Amino acid sequence: MYKNGVGLSALETLAPIMSELGMHAQIWIHAPDLIELAPRFKGLKIPLVIDHMGRMNTALGADNPGFRKLCELMKEGAVWTKISGADRNSNERPEYNDIDVFAKSVLKANLDHVVWGTDWPHINYFNAADVPNDGVLLNTLHRWVPEASIKKQILVNNPARLYGF
Repeated sequence: MYKNGVGLSALETLAPIMSELGMHAQIWIHAPDLIELAPRFKGLKIPLVIDHMGRMNTALGADNPGFRKLCELMKEGAVWTKISGADRNSNERPEYNDIDVFAKSVLKANLDHVVWGTDWPHINYFNAADVPNDGVLLNTLHRWVPEASIKKQILVNNPARLYGF
């Protein structure tokens, strides 16, 4: 999990209260860590959103055991993912084409458990030239999901279920 965030033990302590309140948790984790942590996540009993498609570096490949674990957890309905962070995961700027296979894999795993975001305001970039163009990020969504009905599911219906509005 993210080194500057709240640790998993704190989330485990808060999860029963969060469940009572109808809340979910969004976590920033590298997919390879899911192999070890998945049993603990399943015990939380709250909706869990894995941010940035598991923060999966494309150089590791979509066949990486951690990424496969993310897709497995999605198929089971155990987690959600946010198809965001193309700029953080990709090694092909500025179009991020190497992330396509990852996005399409999570969409195939469980379309009902996918949401999207630009990740604005793009914190933790130390060089202004590295901050992504949100228009390019939106174009990646259009590339991954050309169908209007599926876009609506990801941008409207799924968030409405997840966030309760």
